[in-house]
Amino acid sequence: MRVFLSLFFVLSVRLVFSQADASFERANASYAAGNYELALAGYQQVVDQGVQSSDVYFNMGNAHFKLQNLGEAIYHYEKALLLDPNNERASNNLGFAQASRLDAFEEKDRTDFFTNIASRGSDYWAWWTIGCAVLAAIMLFLFLRGRGIMKRLGLVLFLVGLMGVGTLFWLAGIAEDQGSKLKTAIILSEQVDLKEEPSDTAPTSLELHEGTKVILQQSVPGWQEIELPNGSLGWLPSSSLRAL
Repeated sequence: MRVFLSLFFVLSVRLVFSQADASFERANASYAAGNYELALAGYQQVVDQGVQSSDVYFNMGNAHFKLQNLGEAIYHYEKALLLDPNNERASNNLGFAQASRLDAFEEKDRTDFFTNIASRGSDYWAWWTIGCAVLAAIMLFLFLRGRGIMKRLGLVLFLVGLMGVGTLFWLAGIAEDQGSKLKTAIILSEQVDLKEEPSDTAPTSLELHEGTKVILQQSVPGWQEIELPNGSLGWLPSSSLRAL
């Protein structure tokens, strides 16, 4: 498979505020001139001004990759995809950056019922709920205005529609709840020891490296429990990773 890394920057993004737009253009100019640290400072100004743009995070990922900050690059590509899952450039570059990671884990099978529901997203189920509610309303109209068999059919389908609305609303709630529980982070430290307990003196179970994506569990001051892609658990210093 041919891997394509598109390290060109996006020039066409439309920003909400003129000040943010000016910062974005200056950052683009710095990137084009090869001054990637100055470009990052400019893009960060855009973010600090309250603009959340997939293209801005994509450009930040490119600048970090140019500076060989692998963890930061992966983090910003992931952020770009959270804002726009259809950003193909961010998806391509993320795959390229992930191929450079030192850590590789076999993915844990998470194909249970609740995970499948959550994978659709709450918006997916919400739209189906709205559609079912509209259908139920049409059936109610048919029941109120119809005669004979059409009136009875309208009543039956209206009741079925109500049950469908209730079921879909429940599924939307599950998707929302599961989505809020599954919080992820990217390891930014070049190298960090995974501890069995939240203590510097605890035994080390594994050595991890920048760019690895983990699932956040519980936390205590200064420490974060994480789950690796293979399902293993351990503790990392909170400063070694950043939540998405």
